[in-house]
Amino acid sequence: MNFKNFWDIISNRHLSNDMNKRDLINLRRLNQYAFLISILFFFNAIRDLFYGLWNNFYIFSLTGIILFVLFFYTTARFKDYIVFLTLLIFCGTVFLFSSSQGFDNGLSLYYLGILLAAIFIFNESKNRIFGIIIYILIISLFYISNANDFRVLSFLHEAKLIASSKDVRIHTFFQISFFIVLNGYFVFIANNSIIELNEYKISANNIIAKLSRKMNGLDQDSILQNISKLAMADDIAFLPKFKQVFPSFHDNLMSLNPNMTVDEFKFCALLKLGFTTKDIAICNNLAVRSVQTRKGRLRKSFLLSPQEDLYNWINKI
Repeated sequence: MNFKNFWDIISNRHLSNDMNKRDLINLRRLNQYAFLISILFFFNAIRDLFYGLWNNFYIFSLTGIILFVLFFYTTARFKDYIVFLTLLIFCGTVFLFSSSQGFDNGLSLYYLGILLAAIFIFNESKNRIFGIIIYILIISLFYISNANDFRVLSFLHEAKLIASSKDVRIHTFFQISFFIVLNGYFVFIANNSIIELNEYKISANNIIAKLSRKMNGLDQDSILQNISKLAMADDIAFLPKFKQVFPSFHDNLMSLNPNMTVDEFKFCALLKLGFTTKDIAICNNLAVRSVQTRKGRLRKSFLLSPQEDLYNWINKI
């Protein structure tokens, strides 16, 4: 199994194609995020084991195991209140360790990572209140710790520390830097996903409008909306529905090219509907260059000259 296949398995864990497209994108990102964060906790545990911080090692190991169990065996991570409670526990853990060993250990920097995680996860109106609560809690805990010189719980401080506090602080800095970069990356791709979904919606509306004009009948609107949604979702029901709306299209193409493949017919169907190169790329998860290459192959398959406009040719069939 190569890395791409492995990452696809991680990304699509407990997901199904019948989910809403927006939810599917968000949950796929959450899968990736949950997996990487659990790995990060195990790295933290190994680091603290190396430095002789046994209490830290046990806490981080247990947290990593819990996250792995939640990731592989349940869909609990998809529930906002479960994620909210998890972040609350993380806040408590950071407060516990940063307020018992002083500011020099650098653990208070994890507050920033948790805050960025809340921004990434709770980015919709329905769950924004959870993000606000996390923000207020982090500010409050940091203020309490700072007011008490980060030694509110100094009685929990471990007496034996194998490595110097400077070494611990440096390694904590690099780990939290990675955590911040990871969160920044996911926030960035989440914003890009929102932009792509908006473009997808605009493209779908434009396609439906063009189809309505092409069919020249108001009574066909519901059929056109349905077939456009199937095409944009790359649904297997698209071609059967398309053949019902354009019953002679397939036979006409076969008369021109008896060796036409299913993929070529599907591509022709999208062109018949007026899909642009970018539209086809979006609904089939392809690069624009790949769609342009397919257009070139289609011309060769049907023996079309380079001067022939592909859309005009399709419309005549």
